[in-house]
Amino acid sequence: MAPNAHSPAEVVAALQTILVVDKLPIGFLIGAGCPSSIKVADSPFIPDARGLTDAVVNASSGTDLAESFQRLKSMLVDDGQQNPTIEHMLTRARAMEAVVGNDVVRGFCRSDLQHLEQEICGTISRVVNKPLPSSTTPYHNLARWIGQRTNRSFIFTTNYDLLVEQALETLQVPFFDGFVGSYQPFFSQQAIEQDDFPDQWALVCKLHGSINWRLMGQRNIVRSLDGAGDQLLIHPSHLKYAESRRMPYFVMLDRLKAFIGNERKPAALFTIGYSFSDEHINDTIADSLRANPSAVCYAFQYDVLSEYPQVKNLVQRCSNLNVLALDKAVVDGRESRWATCSVGQVEELGSAFRPLRSQDDNSTPGSNGLSPSCLAGENAEDKDDDEISVKCRLGDFECLGHFLASFSPAKRGGEVESTP
Repeated sequence: MAPNAHSPAEVVAALQTILVVDKLPIGFLIGAGCPSSIKVADSPFIPDARGLTDAVVNASSGTDLAESFQRLKSMLVDDGQQNPTIEHMLTRARAMEAVVGNDVVRGFCRSDLQHLEQEICGTISRVVNKPLPSSTTPYHNLARWIGQRTNRSFIFTTNYDLLVEQALETLQVPFFDGFVGSYQPFFSQQAIEQDDFPDQWALVCKLHGSINWRLMGQRNIVRSLDGAGDQLLIHPSHLKYAESRRMPYFVMLDRLKAFIGNERKPAALFTIGYSFSDEHINDTIADSLRANPSAVCYAFQYDVLSEYPQVKNLVQRCSNLNVLALDKAVVDGRESRWATCSVGQVEELGSAFRPLRSQDDNSTPGSNGLSPSCLAGENAEDKDDDEISVKCRLGDFECLGHFLASFSPAKRGGEVESTP
């Protein structure tokens, strides 16, 4: 084993120690990469931002909006945004709509921008509004694990879909998402801020809105899929909206901050499928971790570490942020590649680690141009014959789901006495 390399066995043992403590506040931040881990006919169940962009552009083909989309995309490219996604387009359209008034901004009038926003949100809603294909998805594995805990779990997500809700409801795991009522549930800031619901319930916070959030009139926000309300509340960016539109965004972000802070008591956050591209969420995580040294965050990344410069920058601000990527890890502020393991050790680690050259999953080692030998380390050829290079697979939501399914949280009382 190379000096200073991170031990897969030690990392897995640390994760298991955290995940089996029933009294420890535990949260998951689920990003856009999670729905893509589910494959239907070898295609992502729900596309990522690039796929959604293609869907929206294709839906507008042959309509009056096609030219508007092209102009908006060209504007973003001219302003330095390479390969703009539909989220960039929605952000820019809303920013211009906020200032256009009765005038024209860069060739767009108010009605142009309103039509663009409506088309983008409508297409996103149609594309991501899907039922889970089976009861064996990683969402169900996560829901089962949460359902076995007696203490509250927290789910934060940047996704607009309803996959988390479907999995929890299928397995009859009670949860609260900030809405109260029956006919047209309405968002209650007081209820979500005061934790006015049973401890056994999970809390679901949708940081970027949802396809079933709608603005009713000027101030009321309701949860509905039947078309009630005036406007879908999908907001992938941090903008100065009217108070009624931005209120859920800030409340949900405050819940993430409060969860990590937790009165300076131990807490653990796990991020999965999140690329750390949202600076406001990043700042909330980093500032909260710095304010609470007893908290810890593990970021499970799908690709090699070099693909995530934003999270590497965050590690410099808070040493209690640990990053587990395909080829390397940053643990306790120290970056190093994964240590080699014996074949027997790899088998014991289950779905968390795989041999580097295994073909039993959908990973693409070196997708940024690195070769397998580079991923294995410069001195890979010098390792002992009984040692093999490994890759961390916890950044694949499917593998993380299997990892959670391999053990259950302990049903024991008592307070958490040590930092995870």
